[in-house]
Amino acid sequence: MKRSLSTGYSCRLQDRGRDLFSLPAKHFPYPGVYATTEFRSTRMPTFVVRDKIPARTARLAWPLLVFFLWVPFPGARADVIDDCSEASLQAAAANGGSYTFNCGTNATTIILSNTIVVTVDLTLDGAGQGLVISGGNSVRLFLVNSNVHLTLKNLVLTNGKAAGADGTNGVGGGSAAGGAIYNDSGSVTLVNSTLSGHTAAGGNGGNGVVQLNGSGGKGANGGNASGGAILNNGGSLWLTNCTFATNSGSGGTGGTGADATAGGNGNDGGSGGNGGSASGATIANVGGIVAVYDCTFSKNGVTGAKGGAGGNGTSLGSDGANGTPGDGLGSGLFNDGGTVTVLFSTFNGNTATGANGGNGKPGTTLEANGASGAGGSSGSGAGICNNGGVLGMTNCTFYGNSVVGGKGGNGGAGDTSGFGGDGGDGGPGG
Repeated sequence: MKRSLSTGYSCRLQDRGRDLFSLPAKHFPYPGVYATTEFRSTRMPTFVVRDKIPARTARLAWPLLVFFLWVPFPGARADVIDDCSEASLQAAAANGGSYTFNCGTNATTIILSNTIVVTVDLTLDGAGQGLVISGGNSVRLFLVNSNVHLTLKNLVLTNGKAAGADGTNGVGGGSAAGGAIYNDSGSVTLVNSTLSGHTAAGGNGGNGVVQLNGSGGKGANGGNASGGAILNNGGSLWLTNCTFATNSGSGGTGGTGADATAGGNGNDGGSGGNGGSASGATIANVGGIVAVYDCTFSKNGVTGAKGGAGGNGTSLGSDGANGTPGDGLGSGLFNDGGTVTVLFSTFNGNTATGANGGNGKPGTTLEANGASGAGGSSGSGAGICNNGGVLGMTNCTFYGNSVVGGKGGNGGAGDTSGFGGDGGDGGPGG
């Protein structure tokens, strides 16, 4: 095997001067000179795709493997950040370029008070520093704009948070995404880094308010949560030798329907709002490209939220229905219509949990039947949940992952006066 320098290519593989595979540099974010690998006497390595991976995905996986194993990351000249402060990080992000750190011999934690917004290409390398960048359980760490490249190496990213606002007076809860990194159609590369303790939490839906006609207003829906650690929104995400642990996503609770007021023959109570869903405690990929090599996903969890209870009706009016609970989907990785390739990675101890359905209300008028309980929601894909996208994997390990569906709500008791009413049916489990 011989290695030589090649310009204009990010990845090139030759056999006695004949190109077996080449990928122009424009397809990768690193301009410059790269190594060409030429095989002269040894056979071409065989890439085995298991579990009937589609041919399209197999073709994608092979060049990615070549990229990770043979192509070195560029060694561009880097500036040095000496004081290891938030101000210096913010300044580096504003200026762009490549940076290393000189924080001294002791491990350093930089706690952010504001999200670092990446508007120009930026590389941060914490090699040899034990450097931790924390969101202090209050802010997201990085927001990456469209067509911008962010590269993070040898860093620990922890305790980032994205939280949707709670709604009031029938207004829905806000959605939340990307507790550590929100990649908005940019390109993000993570190398030899750890992401832990990040969370995305949807806001609770506002409770309903009584309407002018006396009917109860509807409770609002809770907000959804996507990507407890990373949301990749139509961009590209490249991960090698990274660890993702104890990241979480949780939907917001649906608002309670308002009780009706008396009047005429009675008024209906408001229905409860739906609970928010949670997808991708570690990574949620929405229409983007994700490549994962030699990474570990451990003890991450997503939890759907319960729906709001329906309000009480008056006289001949009906009680409001309970809201539908939200699902918990894809704790390790949730792929929504994108392309994901996972190589030589481990998923263990991850959980996806649905929410319980609300109990049905009892019958309160003469011989009235009890209402049915609401169904529980689903927990799906504790390791990976693929929703209409392309997913390819090889040499991956899954163990100790679990999904738990929500319990169905109990049926309400029937009225006991007269001949009595029937009890409501219990709701189905998730």
